Amino acid sequence: MRAFATIGDFDMVRRLKERMWPDSVGSISRSAKQEADELLMEAAINNNQVDVARRLLRRIVNGKEHFSWRSRVGLVALKVETLSGFTNSPLRPHVFPQILLNDPVEKYMISFRESRPLGADLILENVAMRFLKDSAVPLVNDWGSCVGIVHSRDCTKV
Repeated sequence: MRAFATIGDFDMVRRLKERMWPDSVGSISRSAKQEADELLMEAAINNNQVDVARRLLRRIVNGKEHFSWRSRVGLVALKVETLSGFTNSPLRPHVFPQILLNDPVEKYMISFRESRPLGADLILENVAMRFLKDSAVPLVNDWGSCVGIVHSRDCTKV
C-alpha cells in the first residue's frame, strides 16, 4: 500500500484498504487501520485529489482525540492544510477579522529582540514592573533560546 500511496495510485490503495477485512483472519489492529487511512489520504494528495484528502482528514480528526504533527497523518495533514488554504481548512483555523492574510508578519508582531526577553533564572519579584508595560514577557535560558512566556494575569501574588 505504501508504494502505491507514494506514486498516487488512489484506486489501488482504496481497493487494498477495502480488502483488509476479508483477507484478514478476523481482526485488524488499530494501528494497521490508522496506517491504511493515512496511506489512503497520502495517495489522494499525491494524485491531486485534495477534496478527497480533506474529507479523509476530517474523518481522521473527528475520530481521534489527538495526533502528532510528526506522524504520517500529521505530515499529510500539513500538506492538506497547505493546499486547502484558510477557507477550506478541515482543522478550522481562526483568522481574526483585523488581520489581512496578505500583510507581512512584521505588521502584527515585533521581533524577538525588541521584546526584550528576560532570563529564566530571574526572580519574578525583581521584574514585576515590566508587567505594567507588557502583558506577556518571553523567557530565555542561558543560551538565548526561548523557554516560555510569562503572562501578567498568571502573576497574581506579585
